[in-house]
Amino acid sequence: MDAAIARTAPQIGLVVHALERTGAPIAALRLADILARRHGLDFSVFAKEGGRLRDMAAAIGPVRVTQSGPHRPHIGYRDALHRAVTALSAAPPDALYVHSLACAEWCEAAELLDIPVVLHVHELAPLMAELTRAGRIPQAFSPKLSGLVGPSEQNLRDARRRLKSTSTPELIVPSVIDVNALREAAALAPPAARNGLGDALDWNSAPFAMCGAPTHDKGVDLFIAAARQRPDQPFVWIGALQEGLDDHPAVAAALAERPPNLYATGRTSRVAAALARSRALLLSSRADSNPLVLAEAMALGVPVAAHARALGATELVERFGRLLDGRPDAAGLLEVVDDADGLARMTAGLTEPKTLAAMDKQLGAENALADLAKMLRGAAAR
Repeated sequence: MDAAIARTAPQIGLVVHALERTGAPIAALRLADILARRHGLDFSVFAKEGGRLRDMAAAIGPVRVTQSGPHRPHIGYRDALHRAVTALSAAPPDALYVHSLACAEWCEAAELLDIPVVLHVHELAPLMAELTRAGRIPQAFSPKLSGLVGPSEQNLRDARRRLKSTSTPELIVPSVIDVNALREAAALAPPAARNGLGDALDWNSAPFAMCGAPTHDKGVDLFIAAARQRPDQPFVWIGALQEGLDDHPAVAAALAERPPNLYATGRTSRVAAALARSRALLLSSRADSNPLVLAEAMALGVPVAAHARALGATELVERFGRLLDGRPDAAGLLEVVDDADGLARMTAGLTEPKTLAAMDKQLGAENALADLAKMLRGAAAR
């Protein structure tokens, strides 16, 4: 980085809800890393909770953790707001880049301290309503924003309605991936995966995969139901299938009776290696605005399928995968499992040089990143 640019770089405070390997935090840290390296922004990182991404965050800038995540029942919204104000007062940035409405209190904290805010929403209306019911977003939440960012027009439209935002500058930033780094990670050995009986998965069997937390929104019960109905096919959940994370009855029942052809990796950093050895990614989610794993799978040449109703951003799947109609259910997933010819066509299409070039360009999102850097610089200059 040129010394003159480095000296004048605005200081941007990046806010994430945790330093864990979940969609929004890892997407935020990747964005910050690219914006720092290519566009001359300096970052500090504020997180409500720590986690395994702390080293990644520390490579971007100073890290402060407020220990105010939702799994701490004694920490309500007002307490979390107080902790956010304290953290920002100790090291005030020129502007705050808040990732996710799960960090709503940071918008209010910044407004109290007269720090401009750019809010990056990952949620759709149903999850916004759920966060409101849980007390993580105030009913009357309508923050003063210098910019509103989302992965799709639907995200922005839902946020506009929820926040009563009518004149805030808006920007669509799709999934951004360092494709070369992803493909290097895919070449590593895959993680061990076992079923409920303790038997190990043979990755050469090319399982059908899903990745994420075992929740109702992620459709873990739908994925398990699909596995149960196709006992001759291996299915793998990339992540942990622990019980108790979601108390929805359908989730509890599904996790209590896992079929022997269903495997799980447990928590792993080798998601790319697991995806690369999968037959297809079956996104079982009921609501998943812009899951990073979809783009990652396609970049690795792995077919993907997702229910259109579950997604906020459908363009990538429309171009390179398969969108399923109707309400998310196991039957839709099984249409893909049973369509060997369709899977073969998708696999062949994803490995064509023309498709790879188009995908690499879309996932690089250079124009959107330049516009985001401009928005953050503009906020910091106010």
